[in-house]
Amino acid sequence: MYPIEETDGCFVTKRGGGLRTYQTELSKSILLIKSLDGCSWYEMGFFFWFSLINTRDSPIFSPPQLLEHEGVLYPDLNHLHRIAALASKKCSLAVDSCDIDLVLAEVAGSLESLGTQHRALSSALELCTVYARTPDKFCDAMRMAYAKNLVDCGFMDLVEKHEQALNSMIRHEEDRRFNYVSLRLMRETCMLRDGALLLERPQFVWLRAAVQMHRDNLDQVKTVYELMATFKMVPSVSMLASSGSNDRSAGFSYLISPDGTIEALFSCLGNVIQLARDGGRVGLGLQKVLSEGAVVKGVRQLGSVSFLDTLNSSLALTGRSPQDLAGGITVYFELWHADIERVLNALHSNKWTLGTTRRFKVGLVVNDLFLERVRDERPWSLLCPSRAPLLASMDGAEFAEEYMRLEDAGVCSKVVDARSLWKTIVEKQLGTGEPSILFKEAMRGKSIHGPAGPITLSSSCAGLVQHTDDLLPSACPTLSIVLPSFVTEDGKLDKDELERVTRQAVRTLNDAIDCASFPFLGNSLSVKNYRALGIGFLGFADLLAILKLPYDSDDARRLNILIAETIQYYALDQSASLASSRGSYSKFDQSKSSRGTLQVDLWSQRAVSGLYDWDALRLKVTAGVFNASVTAEVSNSDVSQLVGCSASSEPFRSLISAVEISSKLYVVIPHHLIATFERAGLWNASLRDRIVSKGGSLQEVEGVPDNILRVYKTGWDIDPLNVIDMAAGRAPYICQTQSLSFYMVKPTIASIMLEGGFEIGDKYYQTEI
Repeated sequence: MYPIEETDGCFVTKRGGGLRTYQTELSKSILLIKSLDGCSWYEMGFFFWFSLINTRDSPIFSPPQLLEHEGVLYPDLNHLHRIAALASKKCSLAVDSCDIDLVLAEVAGSLESLGTQHRALSSALELCTVYARTPDKFCDAMRMAYAKNLVDCGFMDLVEKHEQALNSMIRHEEDRRFNYVSLRLMRETCMLRDGALLLERPQFVWLRAAVQMHRDNLDQVKTVYELMATFKMVPSVSMLASSGSNDRSAGFSYLISPDGTIEALFSCLGNVIQLARDGGRVGLGLQKVLSEGAVVKGVRQLGSVSFLDTLNSSLALTGRSPQDLAGGITVYFELWHADIERVLNALHSNKWTLGTTRRFKVGLVVNDLFLERVRDERPWSLLCPSRAPLLASMDGAEFAEEYMRLEDAGVCSKVVDARSLWKTIVEKQLGTGEPSILFKEAMRGKSIHGPAGPITLSSSCAGLVQHTDDLLPSACPTLSIVLPSFVTEDGKLDKDELERVTRQAVRTLNDAIDCASFPFLGNSLSVKNYRALGIGFLGFADLLAILKLPYDSDDARRLNILIAETIQYYALDQSASLASSRGSYSKFDQSKSSRGTLQVDLWSQRAVSGLYDWDALRLKVTAGVFNASVTAEVSNSDVSQLVGCSASSEPFRSLISAVEISSKLYVVIPHHLIATFERAGLWNASLRDRIVSKGGSLQEVEGVPDNILRVYKTGWDIDPLNVIDMAAGRAPYICQTQSLSFYMVKPTIASIMLEGGFEIGDKYYQTEI
């Protein structure tokens, strides 16, 4: 048993735990306690716990060892005293040691913003709470999960077949990369659990995903596990959470466009609810839903808003939080739909009709004809899909011809002023940040897929674009490359490592497609026909800060293009290499690539680094590629929070933000920002509070050195045109599209209406009034 300290009725015990040799840790604790004059015996018990808390007889780290990995050999006694004092106030006089570590970790986590030592302490303590509750070995944890029906028998067979090799791959020392908030998010979203019973550790999550994707190929399993463990690349959170489970359809982003029949809508609704329950991401095209008031076969239709009411209520049954669901489901409409005004009028911040919490986002697909009529201040006609069945499958000149034919035929439901409708959209964006906007002809024009058809929707994050119809839904796996992990010791971007990881990402996602099942997509031909991949990156703002480059500098723009070009070049080259051995994707002959046209060739203006031989790659691709698309710039905020980085390519939204986990708010600050201020001797609670008072920006905080001010600008401090320039620079090297946010201080309707002319992809508006 662990030592028992009894005084004032307080006692500390360890349930079923053995005590291994701990002379070094104990001597440190004695030195600490001897120096703590004035501490109660109760608080001293917590100090003993700091050094003695450990798991069973295993080579797992105790807090002092974890702190040493962070370079903290002797924690500041004031920090320990404060944590112990606060923890003692939260506990009763009789407390089990299994609860003490939870309290200590939570208290330390709440103080993480006070400095790097607090950050190291909080993550070390949180790790110990996880270690104390979970098996030491990966395969033992998977057996427990199998007994709880959390992993399937096929996966368990793989684990037992390679038990010794898999157990030996685990590198618990890599857990030091997590901060407290990341660990809490990992616990809540990815780790296998049965109710309150936690079954695995952070490293087990990475290995479980690697085994799911690469099965018996242990070399690939080890490679991918190590890349995830070292924060080089990370698949979607839903893929991490669902790996090994009975549901092998989760982990992908789905694009679904049902027809307007009641049978198709309810079938689609059931699929969406099940995907949402399992953490899947869904883009749902509702252009074909019959409009309110339309009479079809003698039945008066209730329209799109009623269907969205049903969708919203059904999503509540999944048990997932509204915040999780709202980030995972996006519904798309086109502006000719007769219900478009009703949908916009029902859009209120995070609320839906009747004051209910909205569990989905809204996106619009805008065509060139509408923009022309906005510019010319002309009327715009709204139509029911029952009267205009072909419009959803048309774009460009074909769409314009059919649309004007319907206008001349007098079958329109309503005629509105085009500019007034656009103004309503802009007002909603000012108030809610939605709807997101996609440009229909721009997406089709920049698609390498060939004559598949128009693109009428995107993914939940507006970052994936593929042709779909009611008979051919689609799915796409996504993966993010974590840019801050590619900084060399001499402060440069490691392009060779970026190449290696990019090539591996292509292999990994292709294996993920091969191992997945898609019960909602029939025979999954849509996935296998195109094998679309969504490889993106995150942490660009962190990378620039670490390299001391302002986001709006010329050097940052060049680096932005270099990164996008590097990933696109090597991903496409790897896909072509796979095609030489496995054959091209089935629709390759219909693509522009088969005729020697690359994604970069679709852009008349593009910047190149001169480092890559695009002519040689063009010739290689003409012989075949394994994937219709390889790159996308998706919104990966959930993944970025897991690894403690900024999302995708965006600037920092705020230097101090809050993350809600299990109804508790935690402060998040870039660790390199705190370290920068600490090196300058400036970081303290007062400075933190002054930054908070300025909305998370440094620009008006007194006493901040100019070199730090230039590097640490938020999206609110940067001209939106710089964000557009960055997006335009990346665009030729992105196969699908970009999910882009504009940060506008005191925006006007005129300023946002002007932005409508930029056909760069997809947009969310963040406003500060």
